[in-house]
Amino acid sequence: MAILLDDGKKQYKANLHAHSTESDGKLSVNELTVKYKAEGYSVLAITDHETPLRHSDLSTDDFLLLDGYEAYIRPSSKCIFNRFKPEIHLNLIAKSQSNKEEWMEAGHLPYLGYNFFYTKYFDKKSAKKLDVARKLKRRRFTTHFINSFIECAHDAGYFVFLNHPYWSMMEQKELFELNGIDSVEIFNYSSMLVNDDEGDVKFYDSLLRHNKRTYIIKKDDKKPFCHGSDDNHNSNKEIDDSFGAFTYILADSLDYDSISKAIEKGDYYASTGPRIKKIEISGNNAHIWTDDCKSIIMHVTPKFSCRKYSKDDEPLNEAVFKIPGSCNFVYFSVRDKEGKRAVTRYYDVKH
Repeated sequence: MAILLDDGKKQYKANLHAHSTESDGKLSVNELTVKYKAEGYSVLAITDHETPLRHSDLSTDDFLLLDGYEAYIRPSSKCIFNRFKPEIHLNLIAKSQSNKEEWMEAGHLPYLGYNFFYTKYFDKKSAKKLDVARKLKRRRFTTHFINSFIECAHDAGYFVFLNHPYWSMMEQKELFELNGIDSVEIFNYSSMLVNDDEGDVKFYDSLLRHNKRTYIIKKDDKKPFCHGSDDNHNSNKEIDDSFGAFTYILADSLDYDSISKAIEKGDYYASTGPRIKKIEISGNNAHIWTDDCKSIIMHVTPKFSCRKYSKDDEPLNEAVFKIPGSCNFVYFSVRDKEGKRAVTRYYDVKH
């Protein structure tokens, strides 16, 4: 029997993509911390645009801040935003706290590829001083450059997350040629409020099934995982872009090393509402337990899935599926009565 999602570990609710007043957010780091802690979150990554600041030192026993920042690459050599052209945004999350002081002065993270036009919110002298990948100085919106950027981010000790693929407007064939993405943001609440369609599960499914072994893969030849985030800026007075998409991380304890190890292993899943309690495989059977929901699906291909639906509005919280012998991987999704969804990473299936 293989336990894919372990109910013996606590699930920590996390927002892995947020913006503060250090860039274009409207709430301070402290205000964001108070806001998310009050809503039952345990983990928050404040990822301000091109602003590599440390925040994990502000963590408490019951609330963890992860260090990181959001990097982006645009077709414009001067980083000019164009709503009609594609671009790419990557969240860089520091894997550990242990080696930061050898890279930088206190309070800062390693910066990748200093470029005058990209440091809109961060002090340019500090950015230039902190640059650990000077070969990336001239940013180009090409597959080769983006792959080099991702490689340098890994070398600098970061996880690399692909942000809001639909909003970014890059073609799938271009995204399939990237190497080294650790996780894909399949739910982005802020972008959902913009385009009403930032649910990138279909893209994630296509990525997993792509027949080239050079698609978005990690160096150990694993496919990427998936997560959900708010990407909140808190600038809209009519609609709050917080608490709409999140990630449940399964870890041994609430400390930086344990959460980082869980991210490395893929012990997390994306959600906009429901919680998945446990998944195990015994022989050719997959068994999943969830919160009360309307449907549970084991995805094989878009043409075939194993599914179970609640009947007569009775709550559904468990399903057993037989794994087809012809598939190489599966992933699971859950939908509640309000239409909110949870989606797991892929799981390799060995026959």
